[in-house]
Amino acid sequence: MLILKIGLLAVYLAAAASLVVPVLGPGDIYLQYVALALLAIHALETVFTFQILQRHPGGMAQSVLLCLLFGVVHWAPLKKSGS
Repeated sequence: MLILKIGLLAVYLAAAASLVVPVLGPGDIYLQYVALALLAIHALETVFTFQILQRHPGGMAQSVLLCLLFGVVHWAPLKKSGS
């Protein structure tokens, strides 16, 4: 799971950096679209897994932020631990 989190953070950081400096050259726009699509999908996940996110020991705001960043990588272990 740690590798997936690192990969997602790398995509977000590369997309943010591509707004300032060219990262992939002409492919920067696609990187930005991928990052936006990931955030949109994770936002939907946040809505549908709200009950599971309440199990996070760090508080609801932290759990929502982590779900927006990592999606299923964050909430799947919470679901498993609550079953």
